[in-house]
Amino acid sequence: MSAPSRPLLLGLLVTLAVIGGLFVALKPPGKGADSSSPLNGPISQAQKAVVQSQVAAAKAEAAAGNTSTPTATPAPPVKIIAHTAPAPVRHHAVVHHGQTPSIPQIAPWDESRKIFVALAHHDVAVVLFWTKGNADDNSVRRAVAAVAGRPRVAIFVIGMRQVGRYPALTAGQAITVSPTTLIVGPSRRFVPITGYTDTLAIEQAITQVR
Repeated sequence: MSAPSRPLLLGLLVTLAVIGGLFVALKPPGKGADSSSPLNGPISQAQKAVVQSQVAAAKAEAAAGNTSTPTATPAPPVKIIAHTAPAPVRHHAVVHHGQTPSIPQIAPWDESRKIFVALAHHDVAVVLFWTKGNADDNSVRRAVAAVAGRPRVAIFVIGMRQVGRYPALTAGQAITVSPTTLIVGPSRRFVPITGYTDTLAIEQAITQVR
C-alpha cells in the first residue's frame, strides 16, 4: 500500500486545524472554555444586541399603536325638514273716510249715486219704493225698518213719485206697483219683491244677494 501524497496530508491537517478552532470558539463558557476568551466576547455582545433591538422594536411598535390617530366618528346625518310655505295673505281694499269708492258712471242729476256708494262699501242696499198711507205700504215700511239694525245693510225709503230720479238703479226693473222692494247685493245682484212682504222674506233676500 503506497503512502499518501504530501499535498493530501497538508490538506487534512489544515481541515483538522479549522475544525478544532471552531470547536473551541463555539464551546460555551464553564465547560472547559475560558469565559474571558476573546472568542466568547463577540458572540455574547451580538446576542445582547439582538435582544436589545427586539425590545426596542417592541417598544416602538407599542408607542406607534398608542399614538395612532383615532378613527373619526362620523357625524350623525342631518335631517332636513321641509316646511310648507305659508299661504299668502289677501288684503281687502278698505275705503277710508274722504275717499270716493268705485261706482259706475252716473248722471249728475241721478240720485242712484248714494245707493251705489253703499254697494261699493260692500253693503246690501234695501230700497223701498212706497206710497204713504196705504195699508200694505205701511206694513212693508215697518218690515224694512226691522232689518235696519243688521250689519252691512243700508236702508233707502223712496216715494213712488220719485222713481224717475233713479234710472241707473231701476234700469231693467219694472217699478210700477206700490210698494216695491229692491234688495241689491254688492255684486249688483237684484231680488225684487212686488207688493206686500214681511221681515223674514227681506232677511232671506239679504242673505241671498250677499
